[in-house]
Amino acid sequence: MQTEYNKVPPISLDARVLEYAGWRKHLGESLGRLTNWLDENELSDPGLSAKAAEIQARLRNSRMSVAFVAEFSRGKSELINAL
Repeated sequence: MQTEYNKVPPISLDARVLEYAGWRKHLGESLGRLTNWLDENELSDPGLSAKAAEIQARLRNSRMSVAFVAEFSRGKSELINAL
């Protein structure tokens, strides 16, 4: 039986990683614009500015982790080595 999920064309891992990176970049830029707007309209405070700066730094510098979970002897090492 074919479901809606099966009708969606597969997206490669590298395309998904690039999409995720673009989302993070866009989110950081949006947060920067919001922070600037709050500052310009005197609606910000030092704590909020510091938290926004921390979030922007994490968006720029964080690394993505990928976990491989399966039963013993199911090919995890071979998959990781192939990547």
